[in-house]
Amino acid sequence: MQVLKRDVWRYMKFQQEVCKHSDFTFNVNDVTQEDIEDFRDYLENEKTLKAKHKRLLKQMIDEQPNGIRKGYSDIEVRGLNTIVTLMKKRCSFFSLFYEKGKTKNRPLEGVKIGSEKYGTPFIIYLREIRMSTVKTVPVASSFRCVRAMPPACCRTRS
Repeated sequence: MQVLKRDVWRYMKFQQEVCKHSDFTFNVNDVTQEDIEDFRDYLENEKTLKAKHKRLLKQMIDEQPNGIRKGYSDIEVRGLNTIVTLMKKRCSFFSLFYEKGKTKNRPLEGVKIGSEKYGTPFIIYLREIRMSTVKTVPVASSFRCVRAMPPACCRTRS
């Protein structure tokens, strides 16, 4: 949750300093669907924005309220899975406030969060690794393994 707090804080500062919305806050009662979508865009493009506004983002990182460990102050490009995870956390936060009666605002209704995408697991056995230097690799079913071979669904190759 600390990562999300830092990201929201930087987004608020970015809105206040660069976009000149001096009164902008990410208040649970006032945030809109447009703000949520803009926050997602910010997460996707923060590395690029840092390149355009180096001084400001360095200053923001230095003065963050809940700090970053020394040596971890660089902003990296975020992958789709990271953004989806952060948006799910944000959604949980708003849902909790709504369920507890702390707000009547539901800004995430209608916002598509998406889902994480992972590849098909690929299992390779030690014997297969040793034989990978050979030009012709025998079919996996001909190997003798200490344990049984996994089901075919786990041995898919792309």
